[in-house]
Amino acid sequence: MALVGDPTTALVLGGGGVGGTAWLLGLASGLTSHGVGLLDADVIIGTSAGALAAVILAGGARDIDALGDDPRTPGTADAPPPDPGMQRETIRILGTPSMDGHEHVRRIAQLVADVASATDRQLDRIEALIGVSRWPDADLRIVSTDLTTTDRRVWTRADDIPVASVVAASHAFPGAFPPVALCRHRHVDGGLFSDINADVALNTDRVLVLRPLAGVVPDIRTHAESAVMTAGATLVIGPGPEGREFLDATVPPSTAWRTAFQRGSGQARDVAMRIRRWHHESR
Repeated sequence: MALVGDPTTALVLGGGGVGGTAWLLGLASGLTSHGVGLLDADVIIGTSAGALAAVILAGGARDIDALGDDPRTPGTADAPPPDPGMQRETIRILGTPSMDGHEHVRRIAQLVADVASATDRQLDRIEALIGVSRWPDADLRIVSTDLTTTDRRVWTRADDIPVASVVAASHAFPGAFPPVALCRHRHVDGGLFSDINADVALNTDRVLVLRPLAGVVPDIRTHAESAVMTAGATLVIGPGPEGREFLDATVPPSTAWRTAFQRGSGQARDVAMRIRRWHHESR
């Protein structure tokens, strides 16, 4: 079943850490075996873990099933050491209701001010993971957060920035990956404003949202994103309450990857049925 055509369809892939990327890839792999081609969407929007998954899928250079068999992501040995304290403080800032999104980003910019930007070797690790050095041909939109302007930035192939650098910026959660220098500004995780940034799909007719953090994080949506998420032509898929163990920060990354990939693959049959029904009803 193809998602492309009239009406236009956007595929939104949300954030969720190591487990989120694996869940998205496992689900995509399983859906393909059940005849649902996610890459047929007219527009693909990726944030954080969703940016990694979007480029891995759209780039077509990685054997997705093999990634499920071997949960060790390429280049893990070159990964920057995590800073759990910085991660906790970032989460605390994001959870402060008295601040708006821009104030959240200003505080986080101060938090990471002394953190060196990502090195070429760290960016090479991301390129090894996604398997491509050039932007895929798909209409792909990747979201990051600009620490200088405190605004969200949506990147496309037209920006002529290496795709690995943009993906690295999109998933650069403070304390997990360093900020990435792009166009003289430092960028971090696109999920600081929203884990899905569904409003980027505002001009499409229907939206399929694959959200690893569904039911886990509070909704921090703009009015524009709320309009997309509450529209009758929007379908949101998450791992479900019984499938969230891969989001536990105490779970080793290799275990989280394997568990999440299997969870996504195992959901694929039921999700394929839901997508077919949604596809038919939203035409």
